[in-house]
Amino acid sequence: MPADGMVSVRHHWQIPHVAQQTAQTAIDRVRARFVSEKWKQTSDDTRHGADWTELGFRMEDPKSGDKLDLAWNNSGSTLFVNVYAPCAKVSADFSGDYENPVLTPREL
Repeated sequence: MPADGMVSVRHHWQIPHVAQQTAQTAIDRVRARFVSEKWKQTSDDTRHGADWTELGFRMEDPKSGDKLDLAWNNSGSTLFVNVYAPCAKVSADFSGDYENPVLTPREL
């Protein structure tokens, strides 16, 4: 049972109409940033077929257990970002909706 004031957090967003080269550049930049922060890559999801391409990876922070998935595929040309934190402390002054918080993305 979770401790009072603690939650697990998941967030997902996607960006449609991203060209493959743009997606690859973004994926490489994000991967380098997280590696520099000592995150460990747990999977490489880059695959190619005769008429399809998928790009992506999963990383995990070994200290916190936080996870990041970044993926793109040519069928929809959409870049997908998923983040997960298994344990986050809720600020004492938080008055929002735990299930549907309003978040502002920040530049990585």
